[in-house]
Amino acid sequence: MLASSSVQIHIAALSLMLLLASRKQEEANGSQEEEVRLIPPVSVQKEAQLGIQLYEKYGGREKFRLPQALAQASPLTLKDIDEILDFFENNEFDHKAPGWRNPAHPSIEWIRWLLMGGYIANNWAQTVKRITTAVIETPSSDI
Repeated sequence: MLASSSVQIHIAALSLMLLLASRKQEEANGSQEEEVRLIPPVSVQKEAQLGIQLYEKYGGREKFRLPQALAQASPLTLKDIDEILDFFENNEFDHKAPGWRNPAHPSIEWIRWLLMGGYIANNWAQTVKRITTAVIETPSSDI
């Protein structure tokens, strides 16, 4: 499954690169630029869906915007991508702690990790960030 997720991320990254390049070209030609909207990969959606399911099963009642968006494959903005990156940069997870990857008795940390799409979401967000930064920093004449 890891190889499949990697391929999905690479395909999504290529699509994003082409989208950003075309939007940058449109901007250079005087077109009005729209905000980039990205659909999370299916593997990210599945992690977030499991996180929401476990969160609700064990008493969670609040609806969180970003986990819901990830689970429902809603379009995400670049600010959402930054929020995913911030979450993983500012939190440490002990994968050996009791309840990690245990749906019958999940740890709070594992549920939090799942709600944000797990490391697949982190890898995807890093790829999106690298590509958008590269495209934004590339002069329009190079496209």
